[in-house]
Amino acid sequence: MFGRDAWGQRLAALERRAVTESDVTVACTDEDAALLVSMHGARDVEVIGNGYDETQLQPASAAARARARAEL
Repeated sequence: MFGRDAWGQRLAALERRAVTESDVTVACTDEDAALLVSMHGARDVEVIGNGYDETQLQPASAAARARARAEL
């Protein structure tokens, strides 16, 4: 199997390939964007933060949960 170092090298190679073969790269933070530029030479990086609109979500009703369980 691969050691921790080997996995890190494989991940870096995968990131580098993705960046070089992409027209645009998406990062979740400014820090991640800076790393993609400095480590892999990313050219066009868009920062789109993680998140969701909590006003659009609500817990499922008991009936909806029961229907979902029945479909399993």
